[in-house]
Amino acid sequence: MKRTYIYKLGLLILSLFCVTNAFADDVKFSASAPSVVTNESQFRLTYTVNADGKNLHIPDIVDFDVLYGPSTSRSQSVSFVNGTSTSSLSISYTYTLMAKKEGTFTIPAATIEVKGSTYSSNAVTIKVIAADKSTQQSGSSSTSGQVSSEGTQTLTDNDLFILPLVTKTSVYEQECFLLTYKLYTKVDIRGFKDAKFPEFQGFFAQEIDLPQEKQFSVENYKGATYRTVILKQTLLFPQKRGSLYVEPGNFDIVVRLKKQATRRRSFFDDYFDTYQDVNKSIKTKRIEIKVKSLPSGAPSSYANAVGNFKMNTIINSESVKTNEPITIKITLSGNGNFKVVKNPEIKFPIDFETYDPKITNNYEPTIQGVTGSKTIEFLAIPRFAGDFVIPSVEWSYFNTETGRYQTLKTPEYNIKVEKGSNDSNASQSTIADFTNKETVKVLGKDIRFIQTDNYNVKPKEDLFLGSSAYWTWLSLIVLVSAGLFIFLLKKQDLESDAAYTKNKKAMKIARKRLKSAETSLKANDKKTFYENMLNAVWFYLSDKLNISLANLNKENLSNEMTNYGASEELTNNFINLLNDCEFARYAPSNEENSMEKMYNRALDLVENFENVKKRK
Repeated sequence: MKRTYIYKLGLLILSLFCVTNAFADDVKFSASAPSVVTNESQFRLTYTVNADGKNLHIPDIVDFDVLYGPSTSRSQSVSFVNGTSTSSLSISYTYTLMAKKEGTFTIPAATIEVKGSTYSSNAVTIKVIAADKSTQQSGSSSTSGQVSSEGTQTLTDNDLFILPLVTKTSVYEQECFLLTYKLYTKVDIRGFKDAKFPEFQGFFAQEIDLPQEKQFSVENYKGATYRTVILKQTLLFPQKRGSLYVEPGNFDIVVRLKKQATRRRSFFDDYFDTYQDVNKSIKTKRIEIKVKSLPSGAPSSYANAVGNFKMNTIINSESVKTNEPITIKITLSGNGNFKVVKNPEIKFPIDFETYDPKITNNYEPTIQGVTGSKTIEFLAIPRFAGDFVIPSVEWSYFNTETGRYQTLKTPEYNIKVEKGSNDSNASQSTIADFTNKETVKVLGKDIRFIQTDNYNVKPKEDLFLGSSAYWTWLSLIVLVSAGLFIFLLKKQDLESDAAYTKNKKAMKIARKRLKSAETSLKANDKKTFYENMLNAVWFYLSDKLNISLANLNKENLSNEMTNYGASEELTNNFINLLNDCEFARYAPSNEENSMEKMYNRALDLVENFENVKKRK
């Protein structure tokens, strides 16, 4: 035991001895500074290197005043994992600068020498915005809002607000625009007590993924400087012409305000001031969007596509043998309403056996719109030799940049099909049955010859045909067949009813969607979990109540569920679940089991609603 201890101690000492040579050979030298600063304000420019260096040379900084620097700091750490030592070193050189004028400026790269080699940092771009005029006029540099007669800081509408910003207010049908909710603040925000974004009635919405850790930036708005952060970004596609509205959102935010001390503080008091948390309710403005109808004269090949698209076509070969596949890939790329566009269709020759196309989507919502590509892969198999023509395909869309319809075309392909080595179609003893997609049926082996001897004849009274047992079984078969026919006919009528089908399959689809939420739950991916939860619940209610998502919202959900036959308690539980999911999505709970509780609540509510009998 003692020898083992001495051995480990020796190994530790040896590792510490060698640690100075164990630093990573990859030298990293970088520069960092705020991306936005206010005019005549001070900020820090820091150069960081992960090795011992010398001869640091910074460029001439002409657009800023250098007030101080460099101040040097050094940090070093060593860790042991499974007997292997790893170490890290970080040396920082910090300069204090002050902005002299407004504009966007770039500080070029700096250089440093490490072990005889010279390394360059990245350049830094800094935007200088106007200083806060209200702060300059009041002579204060740190206090927001006003101070009451009791010495307590008060909160005004100019200290904290949320703006809904749209990239366009006049668009065509199906033309997307970006809606951004941005928070502006001069005060300390503790968190969201409630956040209710509006329902986008009349729009098809696609939300843009934002980083879970939201970062504040500095912005000058109407002469005042604010810290800003983007709360939500959504692409909206108007579904009908006329005036549509982005309704107001409602937010309750907890703000921490400063309260001036009214007595002498002791050593044990918190600093020199006390603070109090207050609730600030914010309602965003209503935005009108004017939606223009698409121009008349759309070509017959118009595919309900609006945006800016390109088309690319690839064929595997124009010369094949019988029974060899031909594949044609059509790729649509660009920016537009990918989700609702109609796919191009290829008309193959009648002697080609065709299959359903394979569709691959590779697009995503971005701040520039839904961008990416969609690939449609067609497969066909020629069964006979000969020369064939696959005609050109036209696919038209409305170009929002030119305001006109534009038609894209695929090339015309001349296909030469040669007889394959195993081709049996040319044999005179075979025929092809393309109706059932069977290659061949062999003749000459499906005929039985008439027997001419050694046969027995039974008396008439011994025959089953015409007997009482025969008529009994025949009547029974007719009754069963009639009942089965009526049952299948009624089932077909019900399944042809879209509302019935959606209602019947609502539970099954909801379970699949909740399964996706369960996967996010296990991965502890909060943002994706709450998105999947909201989608599962909203789609389930839409299918169950037979109401499109565009017309279903929290305002009419209560009436629709009540008319369906749900109790007031069940209806309120559903609405509370939706509110809790939306709130947790933007201000997640600190409880570790909150997502699991939310998941179980959704399962229970869906199962309870399945037991509700619909009113006739």
